Amino acid sequence: MTISSQLIAVQAAKTAIKASIEAKGVTVGTTAFADYAAKIDSITSSGVTPYSRPTEWLTMPAIDATEQKIAMLVAVYDIAPNWVVFSVTGAYTVDWGDGTVENFASAANASHTYVYANSDSATTTTRGYRQALITVTMQAGQTLTAFAACGSARHPASIAAHINPYLDIVISAPSATSININAFGIIYGNAMLCERVEIKSCGSSPAAGVLPGSCFSGIKELREVIYPATITANGSALFSGCNQIETIPPFILATTGSINSIFNGCFMLTNNPAITWTPQTGSTLASQSFQNCGKLTDPKLTIAGSVKVTNTSGMFTGCAALVTMPSYDLSAVTDASSMFSNCYALRNVVPLNLSAATTLASMFSSCFAMEVAPVLTTTSALLNISSMFTTCVSLTRVPNFFTNNVTNFGTTFSGCAALMDAGSLDARAATALSTTFGTCANLAKGGLVGTNNNHSYAACRLSGTELNTIYTNLSATGTSKSITVTGNYGAATDTPTIATAKSWTVIG
Repeated sequence: MTISSQLIAVQAAKTAIKASIEAKGVTVGTTAFADYAAKIDSITSSGVTPYSRPTEWLTMPAIDATEQKIAMLVAVYDIAPNWVVFSVTGAYTVDWGDGTVENFASAANASHTYVYANSDSATTTTRGYRQALITVTMQAGQTLTAFAACGSARHPASIAAHINPYLDIVISAPSATSININAFGIIYGNAMLCERVEIKSCGSSPAAGVLPGSCFSGIKELREVIYPATITANGSALFSGCNQIETIPPFILATTGSINSIFNGCFMLTNNPAITWTPQTGSTLASQSFQNCGKLTDPKLTIAGSVKVTNTSGMFTGCAALVTMPSYDLSAVTDASSMFSNCYALRNVVPLNLSAATTLASMFSSCFAMEVAPVLTTTSALLNISSMFTTCVSLTRVPNFFTNNVTNFGTTFSGCAALMDAGSLDARAATALSTTFGTCANLAKGGLVGTNNNHSYAACRLSGTELNTIYTNLSATGTSKSITVTGNYGAATDTPTIATAKSWTVIG
């Protein structure tokens, strides 16, 4: 290769590196190539800010992945008492870090009370607490098979809920088949202040999961989790309520687990692991799985297998940054209520087969950016569409779908200020029609068919021709029933006798 061709190749490489860095959201501009290293260092994954462990915390001991050992950094507050309680399966020894060392039988609760005044004042942090470092080792010939940092166990002196004040936990347990940090439905201790958990090694449990359902649930301050990529987990409420975590590493979903509430309430989550879920009989719930993941733009969820999901209620509620609707087989779902409610940025929709659905209540409520509703396949199973599209302020058109057995149309389109075409929805079975079209000022076409209850199209922009179509579609037995059309410009040229001939009262 000539010097000239080498220089050309180097320049091409520099250009490619620059393009790659800028594709990660970091501006290079005229930065010298010698300074590109600093630009590369500033790249964060998916816009996530790497967690920085507080420098004033005590250093965790070096633990090898082949060891059977647990280290837990705890806060000791200027209160009385400071309680900690946990359990290990396999006879174990606990060094509480304050001069106390105790032995415990397998699965026995290890409990301790710290005294602030007796704690090392040199460990005092700017947050106001002092620190102690707990070390758990196995007794001779014993194997660590399970660890429960929290749960139904209580400190012997406790009669009510208390916090296990963990800050940082490191676990090495190559034979462990259950590692539970903060059990769901806890009765006493919890780990809500823990910021970091690192699992160096663990055993395998592909059916039930080494990490049980709700393993990290409710740990409000959790910022970083580290574990082997081969670890198995039951997805049910796994990270539910972890409000601060931004990124979660990959894991293998247990074959018997559901994904019900798996990331529910992870407000800061921007990078969740790619998950393939194969529902099993008895584990088909996906309700609230991504609820209130307000920063998440890509759920990275694949649903596979012959057993189908049956409940997606609240699945993406509050996913305010979600732009494109995921495409799933929903043909066995019976409850899709609030599935996409408060997905403020949702715009790109896909056809949905909801042939088993009984309720779609609030399914798309407050999807502010959605201009056209998805094509829906529904059947006689559908009974409730109350508030289904309420406050979808950009919605202009709704394709027809099967509503013949729907009893509740209450506020279905209320607040759809841009709605022009509501389609023709069969409302013959409807018993609740309150403000179905409330504040739909731009409604110019479509309406309910076959209805036999009081309802209103007040303050819409329906022409006389469209009003006549609505009158024609009213039930034939309108005795004591009224239809309100006040505020429509077409009321000056319509033919209300079409309705009154069927004993309806036309108001407006």
